[in-house]
Amino acid sequence: MTKQHRLFELIRSLTKAEKRHFKLYVAGNGKHSNYLQLFDAIDKQARYDEQLIKAQFKGQVFIRQIHGTKNYLYQLILKSLGNFHNKTSIDATLRELLQAVEILFRKELLDHCEIKLNKAEKLAQQYEKHTSLLEILAWKRKLLLSRHAAAEIKPNVEAVLEQERQSIKKIDTVNQYWSRIINIFQRHSGNCDAVKNDPLLSSIEYANTLQAKILFYHIRYSDSLFNQNTQRAEDAITQLINLLEQHPERIREDPMTYITAINNHISLLLHNKQLARIPKLLDKIRTIPKQYKLDEKHPLAVRSVLRTYNVELEMYRDTRQFAAGIALIKNINPLLEKHHAIVPREYFLLFNYQFAYMHFLQRDYPQSLYWLNTLAKHNVHGIREDILTFARWLTLINHFELNHIDVLKYAVDTTRHFLNKKRELFEYEKILLTFFSQLSVSPDNRYPLLFKALYTTLFESDSNLVPANVLDYLNLKHWINYKLSELNQQQ
Repeated sequence: MTKQHRLFELIRSLTKAEKRHFKLYVAGNGKHSNYLQLFDAIDKQARYDEQLIKAQFKGQVFIRQIHGTKNYLYQLILKSLGNFHNKTSIDATLRELLQAVEILFRKELLDHCEIKLNKAEKLAQQYEKHTSLLEILAWKRKLLLSRHAAAEIKPNVEAVLEQERQSIKKIDTVNQYWSRIINIFQRHSGNCDAVKNDPLLSSIEYANTLQAKILFYHIRYSDSLFNQNTQRAEDAITQLINLLEQHPERIREDPMTYITAINNHISLLLHNKQLARIPKLLDKIRTIPKQYKLDEKHPLAVRSVLRTYNVELEMYRDTRQFAAGIALIKNINPLLEKHHAIVPREYFLLFNYQFAYMHFLQRDYPQSLYWLNTLAKHNVHGIREDILTFARWLTLINHFELNHIDVLKYAVDTTRHFLNKKRELFEYEKILLTFFSQLSVSPDNRYPLLFKALYTTLFESDSNLVPANVLDYLNLKHWINYKLSELNQQQ
C-alpha cells in the first residue's frame, strides 16, 4: 500500500454502520462539509484515482492542498471509529472510564471517581486486562491517600499494592509464554522437546490466567506437530477450543483466537484424512457471528466464513465430490457479491480459480472458462502471482478441450508474455509452452504422441520437474493421463 492510497484503503475497510456513524459524527460541524464531499467521492471509486478527484473538485480551495486535506480526513475517520467502537471494545471502554476518573478526580468529585474506578476494576478483572488494571490500582491508591492520612489506611493501601504485585506477576507469566512461542522454532532446530524440558510447559497449573492457559495449549499443539505426535496435537487443540467455549465473553472480545484454534483443528483433520469430522467444525465457525452476537457484516466475520467455504471446496476437490463442490459455489458467489466492498481482492482471485477448477474437474469446460474470464476482470495484479499463473495454464487446457484451436495459439503467446514479464521461466513451464504451441498447429492424429512425450518428460524422469505444490492447484499429471486414455480409445 502506497502512502497515496492509505485513505482509500481506510474508507474501503469501513462497514455501512461505520460510514453512517462517520457522516453523523461530522454532520454537525459546518466546516467539515468539504471533507464529507471528499469522503463520498473516494467511497464511490472502485480504484483510487487522484486525478479524477482533482478534476471533480477543480476550483475548490480545499483541493489545492489535497495531501493535507486527505491527511485531515484520515485522522477524522479514525476519531469517528474510536467514538463508534467505544462500546464494542473492552479496551476502549476502559480508556473512556479512566479518562472520566482523571476528570472527576481533578474536580475533587471523589465519590463519582470511586464509582467509575470500581466499574473499571470489575471489567479489567473479568477480561484480564492487567495492564489497565495496574493503572486502575494506581488510581485507587491515589484516591485512598487523597481521602485519608497514610497511617489510617495502611491496610487498604497494602491490599492495593498486593493486587498490583499479583497483576505484575500475571503479566510476567503471559510474557514468558509469549517468549516460548516466539522461540519455539529455535528450540526444535536444536532437536529438543520444548514441552518436556520446560517447567512452565509441563503442567497447566503454572498458567495463572485464561490468557496464559490459551498460550499453554497453543504451545503444546505446536510442539506436538513438530514432534509429529498428531494425537497429542489434537488433544491440545481440542482442549483449547473447549477452554474458550467456557468463556463466551472472551470469544466476543477476541473471536480471532477462537477461529484460529478451530482452523488449526481443521488443518489437522485434513492432514490425517479425517474428512467426515470437518463439516461440524466449519459450521461452528459459520455460526460464530450469530452465537456470540458479532456483527455479521464485519470484515472479520465475512472473511472467517469465506475461509470455511474455501476449505470445504478443497475438501470436495480432494475427495472428488465435484457435484457437491459445484453446488456449494451457489452459496459462495452471492456472499462474495454481497460483501464486495470488504472482501479482499485475493479472495476473489482464489475463489474464482477454485470455481473454474471445480467445473474443469467436472468436465464442464465452458463454465470453467467463464470463471477464468471473471477472474481476469478483477483488479488482482500484484497479488498471488502463482494463482494467476495456474489460471493461465487452465485457460490453455480449456481452450484445447473446447477445440478452440485458433484461440489456443494466441493464448500460448499471451501466457508466454505474461510469464516472461514476471520472472524467469521454470523448466516445466518452457516444456508446457512448447507442448501447447505444438498442439495449436498439429493434426489430431499427432495428439497421442505429443501427450505421451509430455508425460514422459514431466513425470517419468528423475528430476521431478513439476513441483508438488503446482499439482495441488492444477493436477497436470491426472489431466495428461486422462487425455491419453481418451485419445487412445478414439483411435
